[in-house]
Amino acid sequence: MSNKRSTDDNIDEQQIKKFKDKEKEKEKNLPFENVYLQSLPNALMYEKSYMHRDVCSFIEVTNKSEYLISVDVLGFLKFWKKQPVGIEFVKTFKAHSELGCAAISVSHNGDYLCSVGFDKNVRVFDVNNFDLINSFKIPFIPLTCQWIGSKDSGLQRIAISSQESPIIYIYNAKGSSNTTTNNSNNNVTFTEETSAEDQDKQLLLAQVKIHKQPVHLMKYSETLNAMVSTDLSGIIEYWCVNEPFSEPEDLRFQYKIETDLYDMVSQKTYACSLEFSTNSKYFSIMGRDKKLRIFNYKTGKLYRVYDESYHVLNEIQKSDDPNYALDSGDFGKRMAVERDLDNHIDQFHNSVSNIFKQHSSTSQQQQQQGKQSSTPGYIVLPNLNILFDHDDNFIIYSTMIGIKIVNIKTNKVARLLGKIESSTRFMNLKLYQGKNEGNAFLGTKKQDSEPDPTVFCVAYKKQRFYMFTKREPEDTDNPDLGRDVFNEKVKKDDLLMGGGVGSASKTLPRNAVIHTTKGDIYLMLFPDECPKTVENFTTHAKNGYYDGVIFHRVIKGFVIQTGDPLGDGTGGTSIWGKEFEDEIHRSLRHDRPFTLSMANAGPGTNGSQFFITTAPQPRLDNKHTVFGRVYKGMETVVDIEKVKTDSEDKPLQDIHIMSIKISNQVPEEYLKKK
Repeated sequence: MSNKRSTDDNIDEQQIKKFKDKEKEKEKNLPFENVYLQSLPNALMYEKSYMHRDVCSFIEVTNKSEYLISVDVLGFLKFWKKQPVGIEFVKTFKAHSELGCAAISVSHNGDYLCSVGFDKNVRVFDVNNFDLINSFKIPFIPLTCQWIGSKDSGLQRIAISSQESPIIYIYNAKGSSNTTTNNSNNNVTFTEETSAEDQDKQLLLAQVKIHKQPVHLMKYSETLNAMVSTDLSGIIEYWCVNEPFSEPEDLRFQYKIETDLYDMVSQKTYACSLEFSTNSKYFSIMGRDKKLRIFNYKTGKLYRVYDESYHVLNEIQKSDDPNYALDSGDFGKRMAVERDLDNHIDQFHNSVSNIFKQHSSTSQQQQQQGKQSSTPGYIVLPNLNILFDHDDNFIIYSTMIGIKIVNIKTNKVARLLGKIESSTRFMNLKLYQGKNEGNAFLGTKKQDSEPDPTVFCVAYKKQRFYMFTKREPEDTDNPDLGRDVFNEKVKKDDLLMGGGVGSASKTLPRNAVIHTTKGDIYLMLFPDECPKTVENFTTHAKNGYYDGVIFHRVIKGFVIQTGDPLGDGTGGTSIWGKEFEDEIHRSLRHDRPFTLSMANAGPGTNGSQFFITTAPQPRLDNKHTVFGRVYKGMETVVDIEKVKTDSEDKPLQDIHIMSIKISNQVPEEYLKKK
């Protein structure tokens, strides 16, 4: 019998190669992608936003019990209930002092919520009953928390990390393991006289000592019954949530050096977020270096890396890709906000690092320096998290240009939400993909209800949280029915600056007459929708700021522009001495000639210059604030439009504003022309 290799062996190898190639091809394609995308939001603009008393810092969604919890920096916590369409407010708690909330976490089944505050208080809530069921103090400044509760155990625990040490403390969420009480539910009640140390002793179950730096991010997987945690140095650890808190047994590596878990350490960066995929096969991390890392949990290997660094953003901007490139002024503004956000992240890292060093040192001098800090460690890490959809085919994360939905099978951006929202930097995303049928008792029951996929999120330095759905905002002339719901009192400072709707808008003028050397132009103003813009314009007019100013830019079939004391388009300032934000309203568009709008050099750069359109200009929508319409004197606008101009669109013969007369009421017959 010959030992020569047979052709059957070659066929087997070829078949194996073809099989592997097909598997790779499958990985690059996602069958029925459009079907999966139907269960994700697709609106270009956020549909609704709701207010908090101050900057909104945290948000959580319980997909099983269908509740939303939002928290602000003043320690106020709000419960909201998901409805077949939208949400409904339920209840407010003052969970923590003005020092604020450090972190929140919900149980896997959505029944419980814990919040830890910089006041060292831990609050435990029953979500379904909107009730505070436990409260205790801890003897350290908390950093983050994570709820631990498995299907096999009735014991509900909370893991809380400290800014002062690398230790993770495990507490009994609802009772004490070290003391016996007469209560059937084993809850422990503390009085005001009970010290934090005594409360800690009664509720503390264990301490996890596997890190060498403070742990600022933790994520528990009920499927794996394991925790992934990462510290300020970039170290990632896996550990079982039961003593002795060893490494899980089902991993496909023996030593971490075989994995990519040291990638952040080697790149000298650290994590800004941590999330598990729905099936716990992957976990995602957004690094301080702006790289998105998706790890395979069992192998510890990197599955995907996406780069959202400044270098990449600049290259995209240079490419002029219409899907992602921005107006140059808009890009500069967003980049400034992004750098401010990065500075905030660095402040958080430095603050926690300094506290850790102070508490680790035995030097009396360093201890005294720690006491001198007025607000030690009261900085919250902005959560730039990366979500997985329920089928683990897409990741959803926020960037400078909007919220991206990326197909991780094909490595392609499937959708971009919120690109048009130029003044808002979204973050801390939460995804709801359920189907709410309402409540028969409340009269909201719907048998034919459809899924209402929603991305909830907060925004950097904004006192609102936002909802992206499959619906665009409704067009309405009523500011009370707009997408930005004023469910809280507007700050006094905002009213004084004209930044909100309230009594301030009611007292602002609604009528203006521009007396020019070509004739008079009568304007109807919109203080309800654009209070700050109208206040700026009318105050300048009353003070004579516009008197003698020329129309420095006239383009036939486009606009006539004025408002610059320098007369060349480079000057002018607001009544506050600085640029102010846009007040773009969906009911006020550049959809007709004789529209009064603010000139700017990009988002949030309004000063004193304004223009009047001489034809519909929809391309100006969402870029310039419409704050009035011409209701009389259109012929004057047309006469100005017809004048001869030089190569820079400046009239050869100056046309001046002689004065602007301001009054409170628009003649009744013109109000319908809004």
